[in-house]
Amino acid sequence: MNTKTENRKNRIIDIDGPIGRPDNLSQEAHKVLSYDNFKKELRKVLETRPDKITLNIRSNGGDIHEALLIFEELEQLKQQGIQITTCCYGYAASAATLVAQAASPGCRLIAPSAMYLIHNSTTALEGNALDARHTLQLLSQTDQKMAEIYAMHAKREPKHYADIMARNSGKGQWLSAQEALEEGLADAILPSRLATLRRKVTDTLRGLFLRNPPLPERAMAAPNIAGTSTRPPVPQSEETAIPLADPDFSPQPSCTKPVEDPAILPPGMFGLNPNTLSRNASAYAEDAARMRLDC
Repeated sequence: MNTKTENRKNRIIDIDGPIGRPDNLSQEAHKVLSYDNFKKELRKVLETRPDKITLNIRSNGGDIHEALLIFEELEQLKQQGIQITTCCYGYAASAATLVAQAASPGCRLIAPSAMYLIHNSTTALEGNALDARHTLQLLSQTDQKMAEIYAMHAKREPKHYADIMARNSGKGQWLSAQEALEEGLADAILPSRLATLRRKVTDTLRGLFLRNPPLPERAMAAPNIAGTSTRPPVPQSEETAIPLADPDFSPQPSCTKPVEDPAILPPGMFGLNPNTLSRNASAYAEDAARMRLDC
């Protein structure tokens, strides 16, 4: 079990491996989570006065007795006003699902690829018939208690979960994240890492291209009926954009020089001294004389 700090008000506890009492001779005894070890780590966490504790659960289960003690410890923290969030990853089975049920309302989360298993309790029997009868009674009471815990957050009867636990000869049934959600064993499915990354990229791009917040929509103007507009009048200005001309000024026609019309020749032009004619008239007289000679 490892503890981490997300921020000063939120502490994270990782529950990896089996739940139970570790065997000191086992090489993997350090991976077993017991109630005593959990309480020691929890005491360190509470010294920071967190508002929220998140438990990441990756466990195939283990000892129901140890799991119930951890469950009751988390229930007491909720009564003290601390929000408990449980997140199930990978295989969350057996006794580990009881720890997952200790979350605050709406805070039982499960990864989209996780698998969830609830089943009847099991034990090893040794002794006579009276011992077997006592053990059978204890197993039945334990199954009933687990069904009541599963039904605590969901608005269903404990018998519904007792029936699921009794499937496959009491070995239960593996449930997908969606099935666990539908059965009321989880409150929400965690977003996948790919979806989270896609959302972060989308938010970043949106922030780059939409730096300015959108303008509020303008209210639609009321129609002007029968000239009863409530709009304020446009202020009039005494100044104009283009200065006016002098009112005493009157336009006069411009002076032009007379232009010779080449189609008009002075009378008596034929036979006159070419020097007395204009250039156009002289050219016209020469053309006329040449035409007469050709005839």
